[in-house]
Amino acid sequence: MDSDGSNPTQLTDATSANAHPAWAPDGTKIVFDSDRDGNLELYMMNPDGSNETRLRNTALTHEENANWSPDSTRIAFDACRSVSFPCPGTPNYEIFTMSRGGTGRMKLTTYPKIDHNPAWSPDGTQIVFRSDRLTYTALWVMNRDGTGQRVLTPGPVPGGRRPGLAAAALSHSSQLAAARCSHHHRHC
Repeated sequence: MDSDGSNPTQLTDATSANAHPAWAPDGTKIVFDSDRDGNLELYMMNPDGSNETRLRNTALTHEENANWSPDSTRIAFDACRSVSFPCPGTPNYEIFTMSRGGTGRMKLTTYPKIDHNPAWSPDGTQIVFRSDRLTYTALWVMNRDGTGQRVLTPGPVPGGRRPGLAAAALSHSSQLAAARCSHHHRHC
């Protein structure tokens, strides 16, 4: 699509759900989640839609909400284990990272609640995410290796879960920029 919104181009097959695209900062790839194989998995493609590649084969695990590191070498995402999507009951979403090729997967959170919507700090040293691990929905931050997890938002987030806050990115001065969800997605 042109910058003025004209000439839109479909990049993926419309017969499956393809969502949450994230453009690599180096401009060479787009990562997105798709249910084309029966569960949500992460895929990568060139900016023109060619060379679609599934990054991981994750039967019974749903991976989504990918976000690139500033140097385009790692991808942060959230995942839950379930035979159906969305994960039923009291789901347990965790935050992971992996290399841009789908290897080197590392689990960063282990709390039995919902940790999701990761976003990298501009310098790549931290990841901000949304969590329901307290008695309210809050924004948290951690080091890129999962250490140093701490809550950023004191007390319940105004508006509760819908519309909630989606984690945006930390500035170099560690101030949080949070964007209100403008659509009715289940993570808002």
